[in-house]
Amino acid sequence: MRAALFILVILMILMAWTAVRYRKQITSILGFIQMVRGAASSARPPAGTREMKAAVPNELVNCAKCGVWVPHDRAIRFDAKTFYCSKECVTATLTAN
Repeated sequence: MRAALFILVILMILMAWTAVRYRKQITSILGFIQMVRGAASSARPPAGTREMKAAVPNELVNCAKCGVWVPHDRAIRFDAKTFYCSKECVTATLTAN
């Protein structure tokens, strides 16, 4: 029992000496790990938004005037099946008729 306690104390002294001697390197490594974790978490969108985007795909619709494809939520709806990409296309269509 005494021998195990003695070995444990010697190991703790060696670990403390190593930590003191290499404290700058250890601090640098821990800072780098925090930086990588922070970058990874900021690059990843929150879990709820990822599921929501995957569940509701944004459908594309064709502009009736110029033929440009635009997302459904950004398109200007004229009637049930007619969509326009911008106000200019709507006014050009209305003035042409």
